[in-house]
Amino acid sequence: MTYEMKLREERKLGQSEGRKEGIKEGKAEMVLSMLKEHINVDNIRKYSNWSREAILLLAQKNGILIPNVN
Repeated sequence: MTYEMKLREERKLGQSEGRKEGIKEGKAEMVLSMLKEHINVDNIRKYSNWSREAILLLAQKNGILIPNVN
């Protein structure tokens, strides 16, 4: 493998990782918006495919109180 080929491969890998990170950040923004709109945590789970714990942790980190959390 030439040096140029290796650089191309690393660039592709970096772009792929960047896309994954962007998707993750976008989903977090969506979940945060849903929390701010007081959408039920179970509905957020259904649409985001996040765990209840991850949703509650994001809410806590952003100072959003969720009533009646069991």
